[in-house]
Amino acid sequence: MSTPPPSSPKPTKQFASILHSLERRSHSRAQSLSVLPPSSPAAADPAWRRQKAHSLTDPDLTVAFLNELENDLALAAEVGQALLKEKNELDKKLGGLEAANAGLLGRMTGAVKQTSQLQRVSVK
Repeated sequence: MSTPPPSSPKPTKQFASILHSLERRSHSRAQSLSVLPPSSPAAADPAWRRQKAHSLTDPDLTVAFLNELENDLALAAEVGQALLKEKNELDKKLGGLEAANAGLLGRMTGAVKQTSQLQRVSVK
């Protein structure tokens, strides 16, 4: 039997960390753009209202926000492509292992049949 090649470190944990970071940043951005409920103490603060109005209308902040989103989307796409590539490699490896398993199962079935025939001959 051949030994499988040493496996490279699995990047899945790294991808999970990146995705978690993207999710946190996305949540943070959503909170910064959301409108607080009227009952919120911060919503009654005029300074907060001015800051919110300014952040929603400032073109520089809007461009920065869109650039961050674009960078996050590009990173998420890169992670997705890497995960897809890893999945395809695992599928290919699984297919090879299934074929090897089928071959071994066929050999074992043949050995069991041969043993059964030999037992019948020796009993007679």
